Amino acid sequence: MLVISWSGGKDSYLAYHLMREKGFEISYSIHMITEDVPNYHGPEDLLMAQQTQCLGMKSFIVKTTWSDYEKDFKKILLILKRRGVEGVVFGDIFLKDHIEWGRRVASEIGLKAFHPLYEVYQEHGDENKLIELFLRIGVRAMVVRTIDKEPLTVFLGRYVDKDLFDILSINNMDPFGEYGEYHSIVLGAPYMKCKIDVLKGSVEKMTTYFNNKIISHMIYRIEEYKITDKHEKMLSKSF
Repeated sequence: MLVISWSGGKDSYLAYHLMREKGFEISYSIHMITEDVPNYHGPEDLLMAQQTQCLGMKSFIVKTTWSDYEKDFKKILLILKRRGVEGVVFGDIFLKDHIEWGRRVASEIGLKAFHPLYEVYQEHGDENKLIELFLRIGVRAMVVRTIDKEPLTVFLGRYVDKDLFDILSINNMDPFGEYGEYHSIVLGAPYMKCKIDVLKGSVEKMTTYFNNKIISHMIYRIEEYKITDKHEKMLSKSF
């Protein structure tokens, strides 16, 4: 039984998908909300819980700060270890410091770290196989945050697709947004028992201060959405 470090975006889902395809059971998710750094992934408290419920996971949504992030993350891992969790799944692709952090933190709690996207990247040497997988299995992921830079901002509120991957590659940006170029939220995917449709949203600028720097992002704020099962029966509607 495993837990996944969950952002709600395409990388988290692909990591989940690959582990499920290998036969692993992922029963829990941890979503960390760092309140003192830019962290918009959609309307987090409610939608994140509903999203992971659609995947059959119990979610831990933890509000923290940058300085307390690791300590608070470990607290949840310890709780879950007592419940029988044996490993942690991460959605990192190639950033070595992120991958090493996940391995160290998991090891210090006595758990195994899994990085399925990094394994694919290592095997093929680029992100092309991950892009191919994302497009082939039909993940619906909406762009909800970008750095305040063209051509990224034109994709706010749109689904991640081949055009996005191609345009970022042409502009010498990482197509998967591994450096934080953009973030998404998954609204439909093969292992999701329901789908989420955004009915209304708006674009706004988000400016924060971190490490004595002003950081500007553009966000697509989801204001209204509905959740239906795969037979189109409405399960929930939120405003």
